[in-house]
Amino acid sequence: MKTLLLLVLSTILIILTSNVLAVDVAYVLKNAKKPNKDFLQVFDGLELSVKLIDDSNVKKTNFSQYNILFVDGEMKQLTNSKSIPVGNMPTIVANMFHPTTWGLTEEVSSIVSNKPLKIHIIGGSIHQAYTSCCKPGGVGLPMYYLNDFNKAEGFEKVAETFINEGLTEGVVQYLPKGKKLLNGKTAKGNLCFYGITETDFWEPISRDLFEDCVRFVDPTTIDCKNDADCEDGDVLTIDECINPGTKLSFCEHTKIECNDNDDCGDDILGELF
Repeated sequence: MKTLLLLVLSTILIILTSNVLAVDVAYVLKNAKKPNKDFLQVFDGLELSVKLIDDSNVKKTNFSQYNILFVDGEMKQLTNSKSIPVGNMPTIVANMFHPTTWGLTEEVSSIVSNKPLKIHIIGGSIHQAYTSCCKPGGVGLPMYYLNDFNKAEGFEKVAETFINEGLTEGVVQYLPKGKKLLNGKTAKGNLCFYGITETDFWEPISRDLFEDCVRFVDPTTIDCKNDADCEDGDVLTIDECINPGTKLSFCEHTKIECNDNDDCGDDILGELF
C-alpha cells in the first residue's frame, strides 16, 4: 500500500514539475546575455515563455521540450548551426548566415537603399518596413530575402520587397509542415523565414509580421479572443472571431455588398441591395 502511494505521489510530482518547467520558445543566439528586446516583447505579448539558449550550449539542449525554435542572427555566425534542429520542429529563422545549412535556400540575398525600404503584403497594401533608410552614420538598413529561383519550392511569400522594376522577392515567407527542404529533409513543423531583422527601426507592420510568424509556426497560439481582434479596417466586411479564446480560434472576414445606402449608388432601378 505504501509503495502504491509513493508511486502515485511521485507521478503527481513529475507532472507538476514538468508543467512548471515547461517553456514555449527555445531562443537560440550567439550570446544568451544579449537577446533582442523587440523579439522578446512579441513573445511576451503572445504570453509565450522563452528559454535563451547560448550557441555554445546547443549540443547539450533537448529541443523536444519546446514548442517553437527561434534562431536569431545578431549578425553573427553560429558555431553549432548544424546541430540546431531547424525544420525538425516549428521554427522561425531570422539568422541570415546559415539558411543554406538548414536547406531553406541555396543563398540568402539582401537589399539596402538610400530611402526607407518598403514591403508589399501579399494580397494587400504597400508599407514602409523601417522608420529610416540608414543607421546613424549612414550605413544602410538591410532586409533579407529568399530568391524565388534558389529557395525550397514549398515556401509561400507573405511579404515581399521591390528589388527593381517588375521584380519582387519575399522577405517574410512561410513553409508549411510536410514540405521538402533543399537538404532532403521534410519539415516536421511549420517554418517561417523572417528577413526584416533591424528591429530598432521597425515600423508597426514589421512587428505585426513577426507576430504573424509566431502564430503561423505555433498551433497552440490563440488567434483571437473576440471580434475586435479580427478588425481588418474594411467597412465592407463582417469581422468575426470563430471559437474565441481557444487554440482553434481564427478570424473570418465575410464580404458584404454595402454598409449604408451611399455604397449602393443613386442610379439603381428597384430596391437597394
